Amino acid sequence: MGHKTYPEYRDSGVQWLGEVPSHWETRRLKYAAPLRNIKVVAGESDLPYIGLENIESWSGKYIVQDEANDSEGVSSRFYPGDVLFGKLRPYLAKAFLANFEGACSSELLVLQGKGVQPEFLVRFVLSVGFIREVDSSTYGAKMPRASWEFIGNLPVTLPPTEEQSTITAFLDEKTSQIDQLIEKKTRFIELLKEKRAALITEAVTGKFDVRTGKPYPEYKDSGVEWLGEVPVHWETKKLKYIGKAIIGLTYDPKEISDDGIVVLRATNIQNGFLSLNDVVRVKKQIPTELITKSGDIFICSRNGSRQLIGKNVLIGRPAEGYSFGAFTTVFRSPMNDFVYHVFNSDLFSYQSGLFMTSTVNQLTTSMLNNMEIPLPPACEQEKIVAFLHDNKRQIDQLIEKTQQSIDLLKEKRAALITAAVTGKIDVRDWNTEAA
Repeated sequence: MGHKTYPEYRDSGVQWLGEVPSHWETRRLKYAAPLRNIKVVAGESDLPYIGLENIESWSGKYIVQDEANDSEGVSSRFYPGDVLFGKLRPYLAKAFLANFEGACSSELLVLQGKGVQPEFLVRFVLSVGFIREVDSSTYGAKMPRASWEFIGNLPVTLPPTEEQSTITAFLDEKTSQIDQLIEKKTRFIELLKEKRAALITEAVTGKFDVRTGKPYPEYKDSGVEWLGEVPVHWETKKLKYIGKAIIGLTYDPKEISDDGIVVLRATNIQNGFLSLNDVVRVKKQIPTELITKSGDIFICSRNGSRQLIGKNVLIGRPAEGYSFGAFTTVFRSPMNDFVYHVFNSDLFSYQSGLFMTSTVNQLTTSMLNNMEIPLPPACEQEKIVAFLHDNKRQIDQLIEKTQQSIDLLKEKRAALITAAVTGKIDVRDWNTEAA
């Protein structure tokens, strides 16, 4: 990393820590940062609440939620200077240095920095080795969590107080520089996604002719107020006249079987692709209509979050012959190569918003069947699909390349923190060198 090491080291006696600077202490976490165990009953306090969802993984940043978090049951109280550490799914690496008084999820341990500076402590508990060690102790298959008994007995490295301050100041500056780069690249990805969405919408609504890159010579009123004009030779049709929306399979949990047929769920739709890492199999007689075919559009039609309703993926040959669950819908049509792009345009999200209300948080087959779309001739549909395929691929490749660079920056950030708080690099003179 371009940083010098300490002149002298000693064996820490802990395998995952390895050697530490000879003048550093090593103490169990429970002695350096004892657990604060003050409980607060939900609904009986006006204290601001923090859940795991309010903490960004690995960075320790506070995430403001759009909606208020209504906690239930018993919460833990914390004070400024306390470090909150997530014991649920520790591999997510969620830790937060509190700068205000509040209440938090019982899945967050409240650590008091009595024998260590809180600013150093939050960095240490986010170090790669510490997180891996905590994660190795978890129990529970679906909701893995670690116990305080185990976490509290883990060692923490303790440089002299002044040195802790220097290390945290060094990390504040260096991670801030990395975070600024990550933020710029993240914004670039957002702009690319906006560009991709705009391109799809303009192509499937006939705002330009993909064969020439120019507007069509003549337009007509579509007859649909929110759609406006379409090319004069295009039609406007409801989906029910070109295909069929089919609601997914309802099954009893008792019918789940390791040797049954795969039933796709909304969770299998990941970033526009079909992920089969986590599937359910059901052993029962399934109607032919509920068996997927290549070219089907698989749609999330019901979910706890409205933002996820409407996410979809085009079924390819590897996923043929599966079924799909009750909270999902398949749209089946010979025109699905074109319709799929309509489903991923502003046209579809706008109509979904018109149908869904605060009381109806789902996309029914009736809603889908009655949606209206502009429809070019078949030969032109093929041209639009080919154009979008090529242009989306170029944009997606750039998004993937940018995301890879973000991932590398995050790895660099984590490695730098780990090296500094475990004494693998000596940063005591960093501010002098910078001057």
